[in-house]
Amino acid sequence: MSILSTIQKILPKGKFARNATILSGGTLLGQGLAVVIMPLLTRLYDPTDFGVLAIFVSILSVLAVIASLKYHLAIILPAENNMAINIAALSMLMVIGITVLTSLCLFFWGGKSLQVINMLEMKPYLWIIPLSLFGVGVYEVLHYWAIRRQNFRSIAQTKISQGIGLAVTQIAFGLITRGPIGLLLGHTIGWTSGSGTLASLFWKNDRQLIKEISLDRMKTMAIRYKKFPLISSISGAINSAGLQVAPMMLASMYGATIVGFFSLTQRIMGVPLRFVGTSVAQVYTSETARLAIDNPGGLSKHFIKRAKILLIIGGIPILILGQICPFVFGFIFGETWSEAGQYAQVLSVISAVNFVVLPLSSTLNVLEKQGTQFIWDIGRFTIVVFVFLICAKLKLPAFTTIGIYAASMSFAYVILFMLAYRAVKQMSNNKYA
Repeated sequence: MSILSTIQKILPKGKFARNATILSGGTLLGQGLAVVIMPLLTRLYDPTDFGVLAIFVSILSVLAVIASLKYHLAIILPAENNMAINIAALSMLMVIGITVLTSLCLFFWGGKSLQVINMLEMKPYLWIIPLSLFGVGVYEVLHYWAIRRQNFRSIAQTKISQGIGLAVTQIAFGLITRGPIGLLLGHTIGWTSGSGTLASLFWKNDRQLIKEISLDRMKTMAIRYKKFPLISSISGAINSAGLQVAPMMLASMYGATIVGFFSLTQRIMGVPLRFVGTSVAQVYTSETARLAIDNPGGLSKHFIKRAKILLIIGGIPILILGQICPFVFGFIFGETWSEAGQYAQVLSVISAVNFVVLPLSSTLNVLEKQGTQFIWDIGRFTIVVFVFLICAKLKLPAFTTIGIYAASMSFAYVILFMLAYRAVKQMSNNKYA
């Protein structure tokens, strides 16, 4: 944390810069470790193991979106803490219910579902999914409470513990056993570590709010923010499915090895977004929620300013670095992974676009434009499925299919950026109408 404080002193003194620096510093230290060990992991695990990991991540990512029926996003919205704590309690109840339901579905239909996507290698590890889902759901609720209270330093601490837990688990299992279980358990720990830290912080500073929790208030909040489960959760599931359907379609078309190459490429090309973009997104979400109440007229300027910063610090550099991937992947990760470097070059386009757009995409939820987000999610999902079905019909090679996928997704995210900007522009204009 002294490192984070030192970095914080170097940057501009604005509140946004300070908060983003703290979160980025924690994420850098935590996930940076996961990146540093990647050349070792690619020598401990083969592409098929990473393919199983990709399917695991795909399934869990879709389920995690609906773990709390999106009520956790509303924790930052009420002006009063006694109302927000009831949303947090409601979110926890949803997490428990969805976890139980998921366990039953996987028990009865998990194996049959894996047959459909040609990934029976995943079957022995289905039990990890409900465990991970519960951990992710609890962390997200505590995480958003910490965002509400602007405890960004504590969030940064959890990012560090997540990175350490992921690295130690994956290396240890890779050394003592074969198969993908180390990768799966490592990700589970990486997603859920830090819940204890955030829970302790809540107990220390806000435990008096527990007495404010009641069924009547939870019901009131559930109705007040009903758009989150009715629209945002469905939209989020479709949104996540639009991202995660790619590994599943690739598995059914080309097998686990190609999915492994694709998975490694996504992890490497997503490093800038995880290091900086996610932290900026959390601070941006917190600031946008407050601006929407205190100064709606400043939303448009705020949006464009953050977009320019993201383009300069991430979008352009990602495009440049992507061009050298085919020449360095084999050396860094081992000759087995040379082909993945070609995929990384193509996917650098969508990675650059995502770095700029995704941190700003929370705008629609914060401004309660869930309907717009929902329509975009359906459109994006439709495009992805259509692209893969056409490529399968034409029997195109994997490299060509991934290139078409990258181009279509880049276009979709440009549209999302335009929709978010229109939303803030409308609110800014209404302020002066």
